[in-house]
Amino acid sequence: MEDLLIGVQLSPAMAGQLIICAYGLTAMHSWTHRTVKMTSGFVGECQFYGRLLSKFMFGVKAVSEAAEKHVHQRRRTSLQEIASLWSLVLDLFMLVLFVVQATGVAPPMVHSISFYVTVSIGSTVMRRMGDPSVDLTPGRLNRDMTIMSLLVFGATLGMPRELMPACYMARTLCFTFTNSQFSNKVNIMLAPFYVMSHWLNFEPGAPTEKLLFSMIGEVVAVSLMILVVTNLDTKELG
Repeated sequence: MEDLLIGVQLSPAMAGQLIICAYGLTAMHSWTHRTVKMTSGFVGECQFYGRLLSKFMFGVKAVSEAAEKHVHQRRRTSLQEIASLWSLVLDLFMLVLFVVQATGVAPPMVHSISFYVTVSIGSTVMRRMGDPSVDLTPGRLNRDMTIMSLLVFGATLGMPRELMPACYMARTLCFTFTNSQFSNKVNIMLAPFYVMSHWLNFEPGAPTEKLLFSMIGEVVAVSLMILVVTNLDTKELG
């Protein structure tokens, strides 16, 4: 039996075709199961997902004005604590990056001016927001978190791919301090620019399928961020 298995060697093309078939079978099974379990018909199913989309895009309202003020105060306190730590992390990152490159431990890795500028400004913004004397009104929270999200995007224009996980975590964290209605719209607005950033960072002559996967990855990332932020909003305001 072992000799038979050893003798059967699939060519890369055949192995690829088998994987494609596996994806097709899985997709067919999933959608067949979904169709069979559709209890309210196609129109009812569309209405259900429409209500979910409306919730994600138009936010969750607080049960009362007092509750909304209480939620904002908790967000403000939490943000100032996190901002203080975030600015410290950015300052340490800049120091370590300088030391390892200046001493020759690692070759110069980040040549982009945009990366340097955005990380430096981001550290300053976070340091100021962490100041307990700063009055972080809801309007200022929205404004400063939008600025931070733009700075995170700017950093990706010259960011090594190894740092991208940290970038997406920072992008998500920025909007956990604002209401989901605001943050979800900003994330969707920035999505095409992130795809463009990925494309600009590809090596010359990169295959076009990398752009396709960047688009798919961005759709998945934004969808997950919307779910995370809306879930936090629901728990806070519910």
